[in-house]
Amino acid sequence: MTERIKSLMTQLIKIGNQMYAYYGGPVYLVGSSLNKEDARDVDIRVILSVADFERLYGNYQEFLSEYQSGNFGIVTWRWAEDRLKRCRALSAQIKQNIDFCCWGEDMWDAHYLHLRLDTRGNFDI
Repeated sequence: MTERIKSLMTQLIKIGNQMYAYYGGPVYLVGSSLNKEDARDVDIRVILSVADFERLYGNYQEFLSEYQSGNFGIVTWRWAEDRLKRCRALSAQIKQNIDFCCWGEDMWDAHYLHLRLDTRGNFDI
């Protein structure tokens, strides 16, 4: 593992822990950055329960309908604005293009290649 990759992973674990603390769901690295050192961006996903998704953004079924139709309403705009805010802040923090978003647990496919970034799963509290 190169020094660049070690440094990036250290930063991503820190982000994973920060995002778990804020959102309350597991944080994963997904996408091409898992197997390409020169990936265009770093894809980070937080997987939320429906209850946590609704606490943050509003009605989950409304979000699914709006997102799939492309006809964004208040719920999907809340989600999109939070996503954009996090993408910009995290990109500035680690000087990498970050693609960040929260998905409901039913939108997550555990068969996708992924690496858990937060260390919450390592401790029983």
